[in-house]
Amino acid sequence: MLDLVFRARRAITGFGEVDRCVGVRDGLIVALEPYDSPIADVRRPRPLRGGSTDVAARGQD
Repeated sequence: MLDLVFRARRAITGFGEVDRCVGVRDGLIVALEPYDSPIADVRRPRPLRGGSTDVAARGQD
């Protein structure tokens, strides 16, 4: 299960500057897929106090 997935239009790889979908688990990049890949194995954010999963609200927790 991945902790984070982000899409980068300009990822630097061994093949040069390319579009990629990047999967991260435990602080390490574990997946580099084509930009439009449907990666769905992402851990859902756990609710914070007050029930919010909004990252911006984390500083108010």
